[in-house]
Amino acid sequence: MSWAHSHASWSREQTGDWESQVAAFAALLRRFGIRADVDLFHLDEPEDWTRYGPLQVQRAKYTLIVMSEAWAERWSGTNSPREGAGAAAEADTLKGLFTHDQDAWQRRVVIVMFPEVSSNVVPPDLQRVARVSVDPVDPDSFEQLIRMLTEQPRYPKPPVGEVPVFRAVAAYEESSALVTLRERLNEIEKRKKQLTNKRSQAANAERERLDLSEAATRGFIDAELTIED
Repeated sequence: MSWAHSHASWSREQTGDWESQVAAFAALLRRFGIRADVDLFHLDEPEDWTRYGPLQVQRAKYTLIVMSEAWAERWSGTNSPREGAGAAAEADTLKGLFTHDQDAWQRRVVIVMFPEVSSNVVPPDLQRVARVSVDPVDPDSFEQLIRMLTEQPRYPKPPVGEVPVFRAVAAYEESSALVTLRERLNEIEKRKKQLTNKRSQAANAERERLDLSEAATRGFIDAELTIED
């Protein structure tokens, strides 16, 4: 967890209250099975604080940024150069990881918003980061964050099944042979209409030939349609 301990405008009481909220937040995460770690758990240990934060950021699967105006200033470099060195170093480490692998960075960084912190304090270049609202004293508000950290989506994506095969109602495109047969049938029908009022022996003979040709052509068409089905 990366967080800023105080802001230049905060009173001692505000700083103490903020510290208590961060400690409660980390402790409740651990109660929920998340191996959360924060510098507050190590205050009475002989830590090298110049390296602690950056190393934790590099080693952790996820980095939770507990957002505040103070932390935003450390990220942007607008804080006093005499305060907030730890959070500033962690912010610099995050920026270094971003240049190394942007996709991995996007998946590992989460901004946590406590109720009293306005979304307006989030720096513009962190708008792309996943953001979760959590009340450190309300266990019910942790669900979204825990789902994210433990990869338990609210709506799991089901496996892809097999594509159903549907029978075609009609052929989308006819074969070239079928097109030729239909054109031939149209020519036969057209010629038969031309012979309608003719009663000569030659016309009768031609009609007989056309009838036979029409029957044969229709048979070929039926055969082609059966093959396509």
